[in-house]
Amino acid sequence: MKLVPQDDAAEGPGLWADPDWKPGLPGTFAVIIGVSRYRHLENGDLPTDPQGKPWIKEARSLDQLHVSALTAFRIFRWLSAQYRHEAPLARCWLLLSPTPAEVGHLSLGNGQRISWGDPTLAACSAAIRWWSATMRGLPAAAAAQSRGLFFFSGHGLESTQGCQLLLPSDYLAPPEPNINDAISTSNLLYGLGSLKVTEQLFFVDACRNDHKELRGKNMVGAKILVEEEAAILPPDLMTPVLYSTGPGQRSWEFRDPAKGISIYGQALLDGLAGQPNIALKGSKPPYRVELSPLEQFVRARVLELLKNAQSKERQYVKLGGQSDTSMNVTYVDRPVVATGGGWPTFDGHEDIDGLGVPKMPGGGRLGSPFPTPPNEAKWSYDLPPGGGPSGPPEVSTMLAAETPIREMSSTRRFSPRWLKDWNEGHRMFGSEAVTELWQKRTKVWLIGQKKWRGPSVIRIAEVSRDEGRGRYRVRMQITEKDPVGHWLQMTDELGGVHACMLPRDLGPKSMDEPSPVYEVSYDRSEPNDENKREIVRLDADLDVQSGPLGLVARLWRTYTTTHVAAAVKESEARELRNVIENKIDSPLGATVAALVLLRANRLDRLSLAWLRNLANWFIELPDAPILYAERRLREKQESKDDRSIAFQEAANILLLTTDRGIPRTSEAFEYGMGLARRLKDREELGLGVREKLHELERRLGNAFAVYRTGGLFSSFSGLRADLNADQLWLEGVRKVEEAEAVTPQARPAA
Repeated sequence: MKLVPQDDAAEGPGLWADPDWKPGLPGTFAVIIGVSRYRHLENGDLPTDPQGKPWIKEARSLDQLHVSALTAFRIFRWLSAQYRHEAPLARCWLLLSPTPAEVGHLSLGNGQRISWGDPTLAACSAAIRWWSATMRGLPAAAAAQSRGLFFFSGHGLESTQGCQLLLPSDYLAPPEPNINDAISTSNLLYGLGSLKVTEQLFFVDACRNDHKELRGKNMVGAKILVEEEAAILPPDLMTPVLYSTGPGQRSWEFRDPAKGISIYGQALLDGLAGQPNIALKGSKPPYRVELSPLEQFVRARVLELLKNAQSKERQYVKLGGQSDTSMNVTYVDRPVVATGGGWPTFDGHEDIDGLGVPKMPGGGRLGSPFPTPPNEAKWSYDLPPGGGPSGPPEVSTMLAAETPIREMSSTRRFSPRWLKDWNEGHRMFGSEAVTELWQKRTKVWLIGQKKWRGPSVIRIAEVSRDEGRGRYRVRMQITEKDPVGHWLQMTDELGGVHACMLPRDLGPKSMDEPSPVYEVSYDRSEPNDENKREIVRLDADLDVQSGPLGLVARLWRTYTTTHVAAAVKESEARELRNVIENKIDSPLGATVAALVLLRANRLDRLSLAWLRNLANWFIELPDAPILYAERRLREKQESKDDRSIAFQEAANILLLTTDRGIPRTSEAFEYGMGLARRLKDREELGLGVREKLHELERRLGNAFAVYRTGGLFSSFSGLRADLNADQLWLEGVRKVEEAEAVTPQARPAA
């Protein structure tokens, strides 16, 4: 190992450096953070006083983690000993907050001394700023050959799909806890966006599940880095973010460091080591571990590790950021062949819930993803007779079985009697409570007509359910036509109100037809003491059907359940381009196609002129101006004047959204929120435009307070029962609550 700890270095805490590296030379510059011990959360050294505030109480209950510091340390050990790239490792800031049980596992071997910094917010900020400054100080030629690398394992709070808050060890520090005292992935991406170091890799091992009280806050994180050119990420900047899990989901880990590191951390290390079943590039050593095969391998490996431990939980690794999927992550000499302990062994009865779920009598844990098997059998990856590697199945096999829907039982033969016939409803839904949900506590807001309708306007085509996990998927249409679309609203058994957008297609051929077929999916919680359940997730997607909408629905599903590269292979990219080119036939299809191409950064297949026409021709569609603005700002800008023109064009067309309402798709919603935040204070736009952008941000913020990440279409939770989409957009939750005290809201028609 070339790295040597720099205990007295002025360049931030926890610094390790290669003494042979000289300033001005290319290199890899890394920040590794792992937080298991949180001093101000439950069971910490100094739990913070909730002060009567529900959000502090909820945040404090996140409790301690168990192997996050060890996971980060193992990544550091791989990076310092096995990482190989044209840009050798030059500097690494290591910040750890281990539990006492983890400390004994933090060893480099050979008697080498190990040291680290404490990942408080101040220390994390200092390390990140020195990391940025070191890369910014490189000469242009050296910067072009260098890369940045960031790894975090610990608690996370999701703000949007593109912004996750990563909690430092002193989160909720007294005397005045601040929800935004955390590292923002968005701030990292945009704060580093103006660097000449064009390869920046991010690996995030943290939960993204929902928290009701925290979600209602404006979670943006600390502004650690100055976002100089924050509205623009250059098209040649590669910033892949490999999240350990998808929106709204948990990331799992062991409770005992002797059992292993986090599920994601182990899968990632296996992939980086070139374990069997990962596609390596090259005809001879050294082989390349490229980003897209790594993503696919880690995704499948995580599922296999959970399955191997007989868990019913699923954790879907997600690739975000801006990237070239052929990016080389590291080199390996040859595929690793597992021997003896090459694949980790898991106790089937061992809990890996990283949220601190309490123990039950008998040694189990309440809410554990791993039930205690009666024979306490163990499951492990063993070598087959005669030797040879035994690892996870082929990636394609795992991905084919990945979608939870495919594990559900389905009921297809329905009659309209489900609405009034309790027995027919129970046959469909398999639960009296779910039957009551659809018959009595579901309604539809007609966005164009501005009217409520009851469940009689819902046509159900199929119900799939997994009652053991509380998961349901309903294929449905809205039978009453509306020129704009619909807002589906459901009230759960605890009074929680949830809603999702169900936009219709606006093409001339579709206006005389029923709404598209949607797939509405939701999860129910475990019953409380009164045997009541709440809805913990509500998502809506397009059904895979014929025509342009069926095509984009299929590719969207490929993008969300497999990986970006699979959804935009050249043939698929051409199909998506054709849907956008023929946008007049299916504006909704063109919108979804543009979202997939933007996520894949395939700007060559996404014409600005087509997006401009989509925005101008279909004034009922809020998403199109957002997509144009996002696409416009990804154009390469050669000069300051070019940037100024790009800002003005993007801002002016973005403002069309102000009068169109809540964006229908979740990714457009998040793009819009980010664009409004980043453009509203740019001086070159002029006072009038900036004021209008502030108003647009306010309206987006109204909806963002109850927004939930998840499916294709925007979804919301924590609403008032009579709050419709228009009120949420114009007035926000608080103003509506105040108005309700004076003016009763209309009731839905039967």
